[in-house]
Amino acid sequence: MDGRKGLEGKDPDKALIRENENLKAIIGEMTIANEILKKIT
Repeated sequence: MDGRKGLEGKDPDKALIRENENLKAIIGEMTIANEILKKIT
């Protein structure tokens, strides 16, 4: 999701908080996947 599109017509603070939480979740998933890949190689 483009950050600017996420802010259209919404409360900017809530939209930014939601986007930040989403990005943190993605980073967490990628970190776990990366750790798994390190263990199997």
